[in-house]
Amino acid sequence: MRNQQKLTDEIKSNLDTIRKYSRKDTDKANSIINLWDCKTEELNCDCNKGITRSFCDMIKRQATITNTRMKVLIGKILQHSIKMIDCPQPCKFSAVALGSLAKGEATPYSDLEFMILVERKTDEMIKYIELLAMSVYFMIGNLQETLLKYMNIEELKNFRDYGMNGFKINGLQQKAGNITTGNGTKEQKNKFILTVDELVKKHKAVLDNPHPEESLKGDFTAMLAHTACLCGDPSLMTEFELRRRDIPVNTSRKQSNLRMLQQDIKDYDFLPQHDLLETNYRANVKSSIYRFPSILAYNPKVFYSIESKTSWEIWKSCYRKVCCRRRFTEAFVFC
Repeated sequence: MRNQQKLTDEIKSNLDTIRKYSRKDTDKANSIINLWDCKTEELNCDCNKGITRSFCDMIKRQATITNTRMKVLIGKILQHSIKMIDCPQPCKFSAVALGSLAKGEATPYSDLEFMILVERKTDEMIKYIELLAMSVYFMIGNLQETLLKYMNIEELKNFRDYGMNGFKINGLQQKAGNITTGNGTKEQKNKFILTVDELVKKHKAVLDNPHPEESLKGDFTAMLAHTACLCGDPSLMTEFELRRRDIPVNTSRKQSNLRMLQQDIKDYDFLPQHDLLETNYRANVKSSIYRFPSILAYNPKVFYSIESKTSWEIWKSCYRKVCCRRRFTEAFVFC
């Protein structure tokens, strides 16, 4: 018990340090954008352009550093969890990040989404991974930043929870469950304990489906566009990446992603000029601003078969492609 408390305190301390540095970097970025000249007749003057570039560079650098720190922290949590399981590993496995952590966009308050790739599925291996996953859940829950509603405990649903909603697992709610054991329902039991063969098969099923609504529905769509190894044997992830690259993207699939790009540009109009004049206007910062670049990035990634890992790298690849810039111009004009 004493060792567990010591471990919890250590993780809390590491998380607080990450948040402190993240806040410092955010303040630096704010000081840069505050230099922007709003009074000049030509808002897009060279001076403002330079400030905007510096601001974007700072945000990118901050996001990269913060994401790396969070990966290291979560890697340590997984390693501690492995040590707590008092039995040998039945076969090779790899803990793989999904979501914002895999896209390079995790903040110190982002929830954790992850899966486990296993060399082979046996009852012994499933039991081992279940123990590992539950150990991770409890270790993160002990930080006391998980609201009880995220744990989907029937007896506590009417309990008024005043705790801090911070760093937590993706959750056991019906709409959540992008974690190793799923959201607790029978249909999703251990949905993210997969062999490489199973993961390739699911990934292929996504790329073979040209229907926009279906292709963006479910767990193995844009989520699988970005993955990152957190701990364990990296050879399983390497094998998946190599096999994934051999999956062809058909023309219908590409056209579907182009249409989705056009629709996303319409749906994520996060800077409506007329709304800015409204009193107490509230922007949906998370879905309409923070996620906007990565939501758009998924479509050109599929369309041009870009192998970049993060959203930042995808846009950099797009910038280098003259044809890609022309297509994006067409998409914006179309909208």
